[in-house]
Amino acid sequence: MNLRILFVDDERYVLDGLRRILRPFRHQWQADFALGPLEALELLEKARETNPPDVVVSDMRMPVMDGAQLLAEVRARIPGSVRLLLSGQCEPGAIGRGAEFAHQFLSKPCEAEVLRTALAWVGAIRQRLPGGRFREFIHTLRALPVLPEHAEFITPSGEEARLSAEEVAATLAKIAQQDVGFATKVMQLASTGFFGRPLRAITPAEAIAALGLKEVRRLGVDAENQGKVAESPLLLALLRQINLYSAQLAREVESAAREAGLPDSVLAHAYCAGMFRGVGIIVLAMYDPEVYGQILEAALREARPRQTLLALEVEAFGADHPTAGAYLLALWGIPEAVVDAIVAHAEVSPSVLWQASSSHAKELHEFLQRGSRRCSSIFDYLAQCMSTSSSGERGDRFN
Repeated sequence: MNLRILFVDDERYVLDGLRRILRPFRHQWQADFALGPLEALELLEKARETNPPDVVVSDMRMPVMDGAQLLAEVRARIPGSVRLLLSGQCEPGAIGRGAEFAHQFLSKPCEAEVLRTALAWVGAIRQRLPGGRFREFIHTLRALPVLPEHAEFITPSGEEARLSAEEVAATLAKIAQQDVGFATKVMQLASTGFFGRPLRAITPAEAIAALGLKEVRRLGVDAENQGKVAESPLLLALLRQINLYSAQLAREVESAAREAGLPDSVLAHAYCAGMFRGVGIIVLAMYDPEVYGQILEAALREARPRQTLLALEVEAFGADHPTAGAYLLALWGIPEAVVDAIVAHAEVSPSVLWQASSSHAKELHEFLQRGSRRCSSIFDYLAQCMSTSSSGERGDRFN
């Protein structure tokens, strides 16, 4: 199936340039062009039921409605679409709004090869998870939830005014080393082009320093996600345990890569592969905490809980947690090597997962295995999560 793409810009010459860039791919991609957001909304309404676009690529600065506002409308009307934002220098506050509704960001002006590569990657992403409500749910995620005590600091409240900028930055960097939800969000920005050239080989803590304290503070947290955590003891307990496991695994995987004498770029990817190993578990639990709790409880009673859990996840959601996590990370532009390592580590049927192809993917897979052997199994943490949830305890706070 051809990828259907809608490009939106308020300058005709920009759209003409995009037409020229994409002409060689006219048999691969079906491209439509809207002169401004109002024309885009008209096209979207007409195509909504019969032939909605798979991808919407919008300029940020436009009259009447900017790119962030348009992508908010796209998210509401066509939740299964992939949303890309083209942006040059944005006015203060636009970054946070753009990050709320765009999956990836491309700097403007955008080189032809960069655009073609991004679209090809999006086309590959969409083939990795069956269509339907679960994929739409992943596409509508603005962010993953963070722990309540971290949310209080991430969202500026004025209380941190007593701290210096250096102290605030150090605290945020520490949170990024402990909280998967916050780490994925800053890496989404750093790994794509919203701030200019993508920063492909860094850790979440390094991403905060690169992006700048002011812009990171504007991100805040997603109120809807935090509400789900507050309403579900299982989800909160699960979030705590996955964060504990992820932080430990990230350190162990990075250590294994360092012992192997690999370069800093691979060390950063190894760290992220460990940190994001449990992203899919959070995604599945957010989609339906009650069902996921039942699946988890059933799997942990079996002799082979890992294989049982993966099979039950596919039966209930159409995807297991490595696939769901890798899909979301790929959608957010996280480096391929990290995504492929997470998928390869699942060790399930190739008919369910896609093949690792990136450089260093095999090495990262090996380091994930080595790191997992060094730290406790993820299923030990999940079992503890079930125990914590049923007893009503909050679990250990990650200092």
